[in-house]
Amino acid sequence: MNTIKLSGVFDNQTAPQARRRLIAKLNTGDSLSVDLSNVTIIDSAGLATLVEILSASRDAGRSLHLVGVGRKILQALRLARLEDLFSIRTCYVGRTIR
Repeated sequence: MNTIKLSGVFDNQTAPQARRRLIAKLNTGDSLSVDLSNVTIIDSAGLATLVEILSASRDAGRSLHLVGVGRKILQALRLARLEDLFSIRTCYVGRTIR
């Protein structure tokens, strides 16, 4: 499984570059794990990018996992009603849950 670690703000300014990185890793032929433990803010562009990558991974017959999902990112996924679409591993103060 390939892992991509994102950090900082995941928004309309950073989403295009993140999308390119994620698609490139997905095209290597393996499932993808996206580490969001260092993402501090995510907006609708970041969420849309994750949905797009999920769709691309499913089309390619691969899986996508979100790991290190902190409270703020999980809250954004919940507010957008996207939480149930993804395989999510949350991380709170050194603990991994779910």
